[in-house]
Amino acid sequence: MKPKPEAPLGTFKNGIPWTEPQNYLEGDRDGMTKHEFVAARRPAPTVKPVRGCHVCAHPERVRIEALRVSGVSIDKLAEQFGVHRDAIWRHCNKHMSEETKASYLMGPSQIADLAV
Repeated sequence: MKPKPEAPLGTFKNGIPWTEPQNYLEGDRDGMTKHEFVAARRPAPTVKPVRGCHVCAHPERVRIEALRVSGVSIDKLAEQFGVHRDAIWRHCNKHMSEETKASYLMGPSQIADLAV
């Protein structure tokens, strides 16, 4: 066990003296070094939640996809559905396969009916 320091080890910027906390000095660390003990007491880092695609989560995703494939501009869709234009662009490039795009063009639904 380390001997207790008689004088403060230093001072904070405001002038208050600083000494090692008693649990460091008395060996109340369960065999851990000082650095391991401090690391173990730190809270776990918070993880940012993963945000999903706004278009995939949109209740009118099918209409957005069908209108985009039919040629409606991204800016018009963004304005109409309240989704950022970049989110629509990313969704169409990353989440829509060529088969999906073709099925919208060749399917039985009429694009004019969807554009109400």
